[in-house]
Amino acid sequence: MARILVVDDDAALAETCSRMLETLGYETAAAFDTGQFLDRLDKYKFDLLISDINMPDLDGFMSCRRAVALQPDIGIIMMTGQVDLDGVVEEILKSQPFHLIRKPFTLEMLKEAVEKALPQTHVC
Repeated sequence: MARILVVDDDAALAETCSRMLETLGYETAAAFDTGQFLDRLDKYKFDLLISDINMPDLDGFMSCRRAVALQPDIGIIMMTGQVDLDGVVEEILKSQPFHLIRKPFTLEMLKEAVEKALPQTHVC
């Protein structure tokens, strides 16, 4: 079973996303700030990180770089509610392969993004 860390400063969204993933058979943890994110990343091995791009004190791209530095095999999905994606796409192209999902999203959209981001051995 794949382990997924969901990071968003909107606690309700992170919890909802975690519950959606659990209904699909994944084990999840949620983090609402940088401290929680780093604590979970230090203590547990994750197969996938789903992170909001706009975080207050450590933006999503920095979070992802930190996650990859600590867990090189981790898959990455970035979430955004931004309308203008020009800067986001530029940043994604400079970084290791990321997947992108736009808010708001449905369970089916989330499932599809997770299946693309996870190695086939971890897909439920």
